[in-house]
Amino acid sequence: MSNKAHTSLSIITVTAFDIPRLTLTMNSLIGTEKFAELVVIYPNQDEDTTLFLNHFVQKHNINIVIGHDDNLGIYQAMNIGAKLSNGNYIVYWNSGDLCASRENLFEFIQNLQTIKPAWGVFQGKFSWRISQELTEKNLRSFCLHRGGYLSHQTVFVSKKNFLSFGGFDETYTIAADAKIITQFWLKYKCLFLNLPIVNIEFPNYSAKNHRRGRIENLRLASETLSGLNKSIAFVNILASEIAFANRKIISILKKRLDILKSR
Repeated sequence: MSNKAHTSLSIITVTAFDIPRLTLTMNSLIGTEKFAELVVIYPNQDEDTTLFLNHFVQKHNINIVIGHDDNLGIYQAMNIGAKLSNGNYIVYWNSGDLCASRENLFEFIQNLQTIKPAWGVFQGKFSWRISQELTEKNLRSFCLHRGGYLSHQTVFVSKKNFLSFGGFDETYTIAADAKIITQFWLKYKCLFLNLPIVNIEFPNYSAKNHRRGRIENLRLASETLSGLNKSIAFVNILASEIAFANRKIISILKKRLDILKSR
């Protein structure tokens, strides 16, 4: 099911035992394989996904690049996807994410072919909150001062430059994408395209992971930033931790108050 043909963009999806969401993503991309390569990475033992993809390829007569990971974390799987891809540029969409507009995706790829940027960001829509309202003016804040807080589904990177950084740092479990986004921002000019291209599904992201993410963002800032950028990042991370603690305290107090009222 490999597509060896050279292509401008590879859309990489990492999945595991999640046929319903993968079905949504793949259906949204039908027709885009004419100008973008589709790459799916999943565990070897996920036989249901193999059967689904075999059926999908036969039904729609398209090619998909298939790869398998070793269950050592999502960033390992994402790195495998990059190495197997044939596109000059790569973008990562999760199972459940949808192509918002085939026309915008095609226009985006035309921009890649003409401008040939090192990396960039396009618009995404979210199913659970207001979109980030990205602009050329606030991108710097999202990338440097908020712990690389950009949804990776909206970020496209040159495969060559991505691999020159060694891909995602797999010693991070939450913030490896934020780290490489920060590294790209510090080294290369960012191309911002005000095109809504992806609808991002609600993330399965627990409070525990939020805290772990903030800890990793502290490490990220220490390793990659300096001077004023590092100071601002530290302040923002600390503010997020204080806000989290306050919400937790309020929740505990509310529960205690409800108990007292019920007596």
